[in-house]
Amino acid sequence: MRPRRKRIFVGEVTIDDAARRLVSGVLRSGRLSYGPFSRRFESELARLHGCSHGVFCSSGTASLHLALAALAEIDGWQPGDEVIVPSLTFMATVNIVSLMGLKPVLARVQPDTFNIDPHDVERRITARTRCIMPVHVLGLPADMDLLARLARKHRLRIVEDTCEAMFCGVRGRSVGSFGDAGCFSFYPGHHIVTGVGGMLVTNHDRLAAIARSLMNHGRDLDAGGFHFTRRGFSYKITEMEAALGVAELKTRKQRLKRRLQNAARYRAALAPFSHLACPQAVPIGHTHSYMAFACVCRTPGLRQGLAAALDRAGIEFRPLFPVVDQPAVARPGIEAEYPVAARLAACGLYFGCHHGLSDADVTHVCNTLQDFFSSI
Repeated sequence: MRPRRKRIFVGEVTIDDAARRLVSGVLRSGRLSYGPFSRRFESELARLHGCSHGVFCSSGTASLHLALAALAEIDGWQPGDEVIVPSLTFMATVNIVSLMGLKPVLARVQPDTFNIDPHDVERRITARTRCIMPVHVLGLPADMDLLARLARKHRLRIVEDTCEAMFCGVRGRSVGSFGDAGCFSFYPGHHIVTGVGGMLVTNHDRLAAIARSLMNHGRDLDAGGFHFTRRGFSYKITEMEAALGVAELKTRKQRLKRRLQNAARYRAALAPFSHLACPQAVPIGHTHSYMAFACVCRTPGLRQGLAAALDRAGIEFRPLFPVVDQPAVARPGIEAEYPVAARLAACGLYFGCHHGLSDADVTHVCNTLQDFFSSI
């Protein structure tokens, strides 16, 4: 096994001189609350994802909350109404549905893409279903064409959890623009990093207006003064994070290109060992933006061995996130009901694919993968 070297992290924060200058300009201006940088960041990110409105808020989870709360107000959802979510996702997706007083209904995921299975979604639609919440896992878009057809057929809303995806799509159409709203995260390790922060994007004027009111305690922002027309939240964020976001958008193409190059090298390294492990499959017409790179081993034992090899080599990794094995969700028999999610929990992991990795870093990861699987 190759000796340990500098640690290679799943994500990395890089703040360039341009970003520092913009943040310094914010500090000199004395304006930290919502202002020109926030408006610019909202407009540019929404446009890049085929939407007319952006609502910059405090986190990706907050953007999911705003989207569901706005739709609940528009459509008159009631406690106990159902939102279909994938059985493989970060817990925030399920948590926010439950905290809204709605019922999260787990759907199975596809074994090759790890994304929500539209056929299982249709099987789980009931008279109480109000919304489908697909998650674009690790930067790979779900089958949005089929999900959109299901939503039209059953008159359902779609809120896209795009927290792990950005600048990618299906057949030329961007994530975030297929449903009623898309929800992004700017947490460290994601494609755009502002430290904290999230954004709701939408093409629906009323949804955007309600979401913006909700994030400001329910304030009527058109009336002027302090008139609160609904119960809301405090999901505001500052101009400093917006300035970081504006700076990061300027280099988005170079950073995405680097992620794609890194992923291609990882895939090539794994190709001779397809009988032992496989990466996430990318369907025809889908573009992947690689928040991180996933590898699923043939057996749990192989996965444990790979995890140990990565750790010895100083390569940070994380498990895939099926909610079925989380104490807040787990119940007797749940793994049998969601066998793909259970297998991904037992056999899968992911590691860094970000633009901050040097050629030597990527070579080290590739060598570690090849050394381990060659020894089997």
